[in-house]
Amino acid sequence: MSGDPTGVAGTRGIGELSLLPVVTVRSDATLSEAARVLHRTGAGFLRIEDTNRILDRDDVVRALADPEDGFDASMPTLALARGTLLAVTPATPAIAVLGELVRCELPGVFVIDAEHRIIGCLRMGDLVSALLEELSLLDGLRHVLHVERGHW
Repeated sequence: MSGDPTGVAGTRGIGELSLLPVVTVRSDATLSEAARVLHRTGAGFLRIEDTNRILDRDDVVRALADPEDGFDASMPTLALARGTLLAVTPATPAIAVLGELVRCELPGVFVIDAEHRIIGCLRMGDLVSALLEELSLLDGLRHVLHVERGHW
């Protein structure tokens, strides 16, 4: 694992994690069409084409599961869209990204290159899993080092 030499979990850049491809849906697509794309791709959110807006998987499920909320499958995706996701560079520390996602209540992050082109995305759940795995590996390493030095 290519970790930070300081041994502090979450200091690796977000670009070192496995980024997902960005999944886009047409701005005139219906919620039903968006639900099919979400199901087929396993994406946690969709970028709405030609806009700076996103459509979150949980929002689509809630809207289609409870028609009393005033949404139906034939409505356009823009009716349920949120503002854009956070955009960060690959060097942004993973723990800082998680803090911003929680603070802003966002489902994920776009990773952009130096020319501000989107090169991938990461869902909050995947980021949390990666950070927990890193913490677990660090704890295991600390235990091994402690035992090898003769400390029980």
